[in-house]
Amino acid sequence: HSMSVDEIFSQYQDHNIHFHAPMLLRFEVCAGLWSAVRQKRTPRAVAGKLAGIFLELDITYHDVSYSDVLDLAIDSKLTVYDSVYLWLAREKKLPILTFDKQLARAAKARLGA
Repeated sequence: HSMSVDEIFSQYQDHNIHFHAPMLLRFEVCAGLWSAVRQKRTPRAVAGKLAGIFLELDITYHDVSYSDVLDLAIDSKLTVYDSVYLWLAREKKLPILTFDKQLARAAKARLGA
């Protein structure tokens, strides 16, 4: 059985699990917040506060092999961005935490996750 988002973050807060991510995640979170402000779904001050909270999370960031990511993207038919996460999970032998159904399917097929 897979854990719920609440269970995962509870485990994280209790220091029972640790998050790993590619450096790309910081840009993606900021891009999402920028989009929310532009579309007037989130006030600028709230977006700034959320960015600060996110950037304070204890996440280990990793660089990736860009040539391997490109190969994986071509082979998996995922975007290069999604392939960064799949590559890191494969490289570090870690599960992927995602709401993206296509990425989750690719992870299950390629990682057994």
